[in-house]
Amino acid sequence: MTKGIAVSSSWTDFSHSTPDSAVMSDEELCMAVAQGDEKAFAVLVDRYLPRLLAVSTRMLANPSEADDVAQEAMLRVWTRSILWQPGSAKFGTWLHRVVINLCIDRLRKRTFRPLEDAAEVVDLTANPQGDSERLQIGRAVREALDQLPGKQKAAVVLCHYEGYTGKEAAAILQISVLAVQSLLVRARAALRLSLAAYAAEGQADHA
Repeated sequence: MTKGIAVSSSWTDFSHSTPDSAVMSDEELCMAVAQGDEKAFAVLVDRYLPRLLAVSTRMLANPSEADDVAQEAMLRVWTRSILWQPGSAKFGTWLHRVVINLCIDRLRKRTFRPLEDAAEVVDLTANPQGDSERLQIGRAVREALDQLPGKQKAAVVLCHYEGYTGKEAAAILQISVLAVQSLLVRARAALRLSLAAYAAEGQADHA
């Protein structure tokens, strides 16, 4: 029988899990989800959605797209939980891999991204000049990050923003730890160049 479920952007239908299901392992929960257990699915949403949103937001710099990706990943858990095979990789690793791949697919399809999509809302009333400079620097960092190739960006997001170890990032990206280190070295070099160019432009403007 085909499972059906209504998934909303706020995930309000799955914001609460029961005490019994909350102590179940990911493997036990996935087995339950495969049988259509909505409470088990709610636990997985509680466990993983916040971090999936953090990763997709860093990757895409667009809250709407990031929410879509996180929802799609969780929906795949609901509709295709059988695709995860215990023993092949931890469930969390597999789920983050799904999110990273969805993000990279979206990045490849982009032709442009309006600057306002990456805009950050900051209250400038307290310290207008200082906060304005912080906003400009933050935007420069985001734009430099956006210019990185998909896997380099994923390595930076996972290791520097989300706190994963090289081994954990390697498992998510399905590459070796040395390959992750190589991606990070190239990404750091590219970011330094981009930010140096930004700094040079700023000095020229104030000359």
